[in-house]
Amino acid sequence: MNPRTPLVGTATEMVGWCIELEAGMTRRLNQYTCDRRCGLSLLSEDVDEGVTPFQLPCVCGGNLVSHFYHVQPEVVDKPADIEWYKPTSKQLKRMSNELLLHVTQGGLALRIVSDSAAHLWRLA
Repeated sequence: MNPRTPLVGTATEMVGWCIELEAGMTRRLNQYTCDRRCGLSLLSEDVDEGVTPFQLPCVCGGNLVSHFYHVQPEVVDKPADIEWYKPTSKQLKRMSNELLLHVTQGGLALRIVSDSAAHLWRLA
C-alpha cells in the first residue's frame, strides 16, 4: 500500500490515514500511545500535507508511538490533542536548526491544541 494513498471509511469504522466526513470533507487522524505503562494516548490531526514523526517523547520518560493512522473508532469524533501543520515563513525564522531542517525536508511542526495535552507537556 502506498502510504500517501488515503484509506477512506465512515467515522465509526477503524480506518487509516483519512476519515471521511459528510460532504467529502476528511480528517487525517493518528494516535500516539506511550510504549510504557503510563497509558497516555494522544489524538493528532494533520492539517497540512507533510511528514510526521514515528514517535514523540512522553511525559513519563517513554515514547509516544504512532499508530500509523489507524485510529480507534471511539476517538474519531473527538477533537485532536495535537496538530501537525506547515509553518509560515515568519514561524520558520523562530525555529531551532533541527526543526527547521525537518520542515524544509517536508516535515510538519507540532502544535498543542487541547488543554489536557498542554498541561501534560508543562509537567515534563
